[in-house]
Amino acid sequence: MPLQYPLLFPYRETGFHERIRYHDNTGRRATKRQCVTMREYYCYRIHYRNNEGTTLLRGGRLFQQYLVDSYAAIEEQRLRWMRNNQNELRVELYHNVCDAVTRGDTNAEAIGQRIVLPSTFTGSPRYMIQNYQDAMALCRAFGNPDLFVTFTANPKWPENRRHVVYTIEFQKRGLPHAHLLLWLENSAASRTPTGIDDLISAEIPSKIDDPSGYKAVTDYMLHGPCGNDARSAPCTTDGKCMKHFPKPFYRETTIDEDGYPVYRRRDTKIFFMKGKTKLDNRFVVPYNRYLLLKYESHINVEWCNQSRAIKYLFKYLNKGPDRATMVVQENIGNDGERRTQQIVKVDEIKNYLDCRYLSPCEAVWRMLAFPIHYSFPSVMKLTFHTPNQHLITLRDSDSLPALLNRDGIRDTMFTQWFALNSRDAAAREFTYAEIPTKYVWQEDNKVWKTRLERPAIGRIVYCNPAAGPKYYLRMLLGIVRGPRSFEEIKTVDGVVYETFKEACYAYDLLNDDKEWNDALSESKLWASGSQLRELFVTILLFCEVNRPAQLWAQNWEILSDDILYMKRRLFMFPGLHLSDDQLKNYCLIELNELLEKNGKSLVDFTDMPQTDTSLLDKMDNRLIREELSYNKKKLTDEHDQLYASLNTEQTVIYDTVIDSVITRKGGFYFVYGPGGTGKTFLYRAILSRLRSMGLIALAVASSGIASLLLPGGRTAHSRFAIPLELLNNSTCAIKQNT
Repeated sequence: MPLQYPLLFPYRETGFHERIRYHDNTGRRATKRQCVTMREYYCYRIHYRNNEGTTLLRGGRLFQQYLVDSYAAIEEQRLRWMRNNQNELRVELYHNVCDAVTRGDTNAEAIGQRIVLPSTFTGSPRYMIQNYQDAMALCRAFGNPDLFVTFTANPKWPENRRHVVYTIEFQKRGLPHAHLLLWLENSAASRTPTGIDDLISAEIPSKIDDPSGYKAVTDYMLHGPCGNDARSAPCTTDGKCMKHFPKPFYRETTIDEDGYPVYRRRDTKIFFMKGKTKLDNRFVVPYNRYLLLKYESHINVEWCNQSRAIKYLFKYLNKGPDRATMVVQENIGNDGERRTQQIVKVDEIKNYLDCRYLSPCEAVWRMLAFPIHYSFPSVMKLTFHTPNQHLITLRDSDSLPALLNRDGIRDTMFTQWFALNSRDAAAREFTYAEIPTKYVWQEDNKVWKTRLERPAIGRIVYCNPAAGPKYYLRMLLGIVRGPRSFEEIKTVDGVVYETFKEACYAYDLLNDDKEWNDALSESKLWASGSQLRELFVTILLFCEVNRPAQLWAQNWEILSDDILYMKRRLFMFPGLHLSDDQLKNYCLIELNELLEKNGKSLVDFTDMPQTDTSLLDKMDNRLIREELSYNKKKLTDEHDQLYASLNTEQTVIYDTVIDSVITRKGGFYFVYGPGGTGKTFLYRAILSRLRSMGLIALAVASSGIASLLLPGGRTAHSRFAIPLELLNNSTCAIKQNT
């Protein structure tokens, strides 16, 4: 490293090598290792010391680059060890090793699959997936979290100005920020609009009544300027803010039909000038006043207790590191001599390293071994297997007969649960998933012991329905308490059944496609919409489904839970609303594409519904899409209020117009009345009724001021492309077939 940075090491200082010995390796911190690791060496180098110069620490951006290169070298060394050593390790089923010995094979090189990048490597994809599954286990145990907090470091903190790396270029991605999901002890009080207002605010405080709050909000919690006011802003695309600012004004906090809070943003006339842009309550990022004043940083607090998309929030927390760019390459290689195609083996270590974005702050954080994930209570992953189907680890140099004679080779977490139930009567009161609340698994001794400290949450690993007996075994583990053997798991009312599937039938778990419904219901707690659709297709193709149409009817909502989000992103229309029929059609198209990849289609399943392309064609037209995107439930409530307030004359006009629409008579009606007699009120009632029915109703006025009074109103010149200067031969600039 000194050769690469001569300006930082002008006196030819030596860099890291593997024979740097510890100065003192005694006491409680003593280790078997006598030499300094690469991580320890670079941690030593980046600290201030009174008896050393500070040339390195005063290097500015060059020092930042040094930090990035240092951690990149540390991680490369760890991954090199993974590649060079773990390739010797293989994982195989116990019974396959027994079969290999029976065939006469004694060399471990002949069997097993490679381990590439395990979940024990911090930050790897498997590590992130495991954290996600653990988080969803907490969600199943305690319900949805109450608050989602994003805490971003403030580069203006006094301690930052003294001795922490700071540069504005890295503020967007580089500065540390934490995502926290919190469960409140008395969360029931926070599930009402009043309770949400007590915790979260989205308004600028009064500069006179709350000067400290006003300063904190205007310094840290205002979004913007962006959109048309600042088209070069990072969040702006085509003149629109991708975060959907500015938000509309709202008199009170409400919770929409999807469980998302709509925070109170009153038009208080309080604003803050940022440059030439006036920022009011519409630009405030939701915050908690106490946390904001205590930490003086950008702390976004969101209420998430009733959100149906909570699993996507957990996925966001465990999405892994950023990528600087993307590489697209084909994973099928051609063998020119044999004229065959071979799938290129995926290199997980290479995929982890390629295009990864690394900032100086993250490099220092990881070098100092600060944790990147924490959860309380802890979650324990519970493995299971069918008889003699457990995994064992072996090396290329292992002798298979000796391996099978090794002590404890048949003992697993699952089989030792049987042993625990045999010797401890209290353990027989719990299912497998409940065992970690009272007992702890000791991997070194391979034994379950009574838990003395705080309890943990158990999570049984997922099993695909196509796995056969293992899937049915997992179903039984959810209801069977305290079995002492595999036979007791298959025992129902004193009868020992031959297979796990027969035992499931005896427990009434498999009647009328119940097992497939249960599989989808369990997976919906953690799987994304695309993963659920893949699971549904797997069930259709490889499982015995008696009534596919009924299975679809019972689960179409969870299969399409991400369709609306995808279409909003595709059409760049955050206010888009889709009817149930449209959601079903889009979901059926996705399912059909998955089936076609497997040589099937929806047509092959006679009772499955087919796609209705006429509904989807309308959504490809932007104008029709906008008119069909109104919130029908909200409009129905609005219509009921408006209709109840109509007077006699307004009711006559209302009934006449609505009747002409419903009966398809059509007509031209002229409503005359002086200002203030309720014409606009009548128009709003008619528009809300028609739009709540899913019909298209165009609100057009001759002037801009009049059009603003109508929901979704436009001027006639704008809607019908009427020229501003009218001549005898003027025509509307509307093209055919649009």
